[in-house]
Formats: sequence, structure tokens, C-alpha cells
Amino acid sequence: MATHLRLQRNVWFARFRVPADVQDAFEGKTEVYRTTGASDKALAKLRAAKIVADLKAKVMEARGRAGSIEAEALWWREQIRQDDVGVMHDALARHVADRYVRGGHQRFNRVGVLAPYDGNELAAIVDLGGPKAATFVAIATGKASPLAPFIAAHIAKRRDAVEEKTADMEKSDLEKLIDVLPTLDKLTRSGVADWVQGQIDAGLKPDAIKRKLSGFRRFWEFLQGRGEVSKDASSPFEKVKVPERAKDAARGSYLSFSPAEVARLYGAAKKDRQLADLIMLASYTGARIEELCALSASAVLQNTFRITDAKTEAGNREVPIHDNLKGLVKRLVKESKDGFLLSGLTVNKYGDRSNAVGKRFGYLKKAYGFGERHVFHSIRKCVVTQFDRADVLENVAADVVGHDKPRITYGLYSGGSSLAQRRAAVAALSYPGALGKVS
Repeated sequence: MATHLRLQRNVWFARFRVPADVQDAFEGKTEVYRTTGASDKALAKLRAAKIVADLKAKVMEARGRAGSIEAEALWWREQIRQDDVGVMHDALARHVADRYVRGGHQRFNRVGVLAPYDGNELAAIVDLGGPKAATFVAIATGKASPLAPFIAAHIAKRRDAVEEKTADMEKSDLEKLIDVLPTLDKLTRSGVADWVQGQIDAGLKPDAIKRKLSGFRRFWEFLQGRGEVSKDASSPFEKVKVPERAKDAARGSYLSFSPAEVARLYGAAKKDRQLADLIMLASYTGARIEELCALSASAVLQNTFRITDAKTEAGNREVPIHDNLKGLVKRLVKESKDGFLLSGLTVNKYGDRSNAVGKRFGYLKKAYGFGERHVFHSIRKCVVTQFDRADVLENVAADVVGHDKPRITYGLYSGGSSLAQRRAAVAALSYPGALGKVS
């Protein structure tokens, strides 16, 4: 703490060096001085600890980290390591009281003079301050290791292995986890089980919880790789039971639209030409929304679409253009201003062109009475259902919509269906009304 003190005219001042990246929040200053009002150095140390902690909090706020228990507690841990333990525990007790206990540290003063440290104040503060105070003190005194500092390094490694959107999602999941289980000692099977139950109570779907747990398992492996956790330690995220809600078990997966329902939505989307065009393309190809929105105008060949860079290897394919699509495709290629077949779609920060138009489809289907089990993917299910009812061979249908082959013989040994077979399958698709007319 001595490095934070400077004596001027027999009064000690707290000295704080402002990090370069947040100096604008301190009126451009590189250093800040605050009087402790004390000429006695021991008393000045106590008061300076509180002053510097407040300035540290301002730095965290300037960096968008306001309220970071872990960062501030780690700073206190360092001060305790460097200075007199008894004195610093006394200062810590008053600081934690200010943050977490009504009435602050005044209750520990004696006629304006700080009461001497007796070893019991910190425990009393924890009792009064609740769980947040307990976490803060456990980290500051070295009894617990915060998880927050490890997230950035873990996610940095994940960005090399997965898409940016996936890495951001895992980062968000971990940040929410440590709000509940902030330190390493909290990562126990019972702690994780309580977290799972809390997610269920909050209405989160079991599949979403399982996805989060999968990411948490990777984080645990990262901690083991760094030596923060023994490699022999069993993961608290393994074999965690995620109870199915009764309505989820009954609900099942997404439903298929009928051809008449797809035609109805197409007609309703006429005022939103982009959305109407997207629905029509999906209706006669069974392609995923991401595939259609990423399809370049140059991927349109004489009578086929060439879909590349799909979600799976099987998704890379050549799809015949249905007769009812030819007029639409010709118009879209001619009107394209950005090289995409569906021109002018907005792009989110992950480069996804389907996000905004997908939301518009969500609003549309909801307005026409369809619930959460009907989504854009339900059009794809409609296409596959029509193939099934038209007796299209399963391996041919898989080649059209970009599914893995259903059986080992076709999946491992076949060179794939012919373009003529796929064209015959696509020709079996039909819809009533305007969607069924030649464009």
C-alpha cells in the first residue's frame, strides 16, 4: 500500500496512477491524488485503501466492467499480500461494509477514530453482507479462486475452433454461470444441479440447458489444461440430469407446414417482396434459410442452384430449379446489386444475412396463428413430406435437401443420385394458389 501514499505538508495523500485506456474518464489525468486527512501513516493506509478501491471501481466502470466483484477482490488480495495483514483486513472489513452492509463502516468507528482490528470484524461483515460479501472476501483473502479471469483466455482459444457467433454464445453462457457459481470451489455436482433446476424454473428448454452444459464441460477441460484443476478431478458437469418438462416432452420437434399453409404464408408476405421470394425459393428447394440467403447469383447455373459452404458436407449439392422458380430466379439475378441472389438483405455482426428476414418470417407466421413449433424450417419439412408421399427414394430426397444418406450403402459407397433423379423429385413439389403458378 505504501506505493499509494505521498506525504505533503504533513498530510498523507492517496496516489493513484490512471491506466492509459481510461484517462478520458479522469479528465485526461495520468495520476490522481486524494487526501486521507491523516498525518499518521497507519491511519492514512486504512483510508487510502478505501480511496484507491473507489478509484479502481471507476476504472472498471469506464471499461464497462462496473460491479465486477472478481477484479476488485483480486486487487485487494494483492494489497493484503504486500502489506500488513491485520491492517489490511481491517481496511477490507470497512470497504466491504460500505458496499454490502446498510449503515456502512460507521458502526465500527469510535468517536470518529477507527476501531482497532480484533480479528472478528471481517467475519461479522460477511454475516451481515450476505452471499456477495462472502464471495468478495473469500477471493480477497485467497480462500477462493474466481472463474471470471479464465473466461477470456478460454474463449480466445475457442474462436480458433468455432464460428464467432458460437464463441460469443459460449462466453455469454459462462458469464451467466459465474453470476451463480463465481468461484472454483462452487463448481460442484450439487452446485451445478441447483443451477440446472434454476434454469428449468426460469423456463429454459432442456435442449438449451444441455447445449450450455456442453460448453461448460469444455471450460472445465480448459481449467484442467491450465493446472487450475487436477486432471484426475471429475467434472461437475458430467452425467448431470436435465429433467424434461412435461409440456416439452409432449411437444416434440418442429412441425411441418402443409402445402396449403405455405401458400397462405406466401400470399400474406406479398407486401414484403424479399420475404415472399425467400418463401418461394424454400418451397421448391427445401433449402435451409441460411443457405438461400448466402446463395450468390453466380451459383445459379443453367437449370440448377449450386449450394456450397453449407452447414454439413452433405449440404454441398446441386439442386434442380423447379419450373415454377425459373421466372423468379431470372428476375433476382437481374436485380442483384450485391452479388447475392436475394439482394439487399441486412447482415448482422457475424456475417449472417438470414437473421433479420428470419425474424420477419417469425412475426408473419405468428400473426397467422402459428405457434413456436412452426418455424421457417417447417417449409423444409413440408418439402420432405411431399417427397415421401410421392414415393421419392430416400437417398434422392437426401441429395436434394442436403441430408446425410440414411443407410450405410448409400452413405459410404454411392456416388450420389443423378441430376435427372433429383429433377424428377423436385418436379413432384406442388402448391395451391399463387405459389403453385409458373412465375
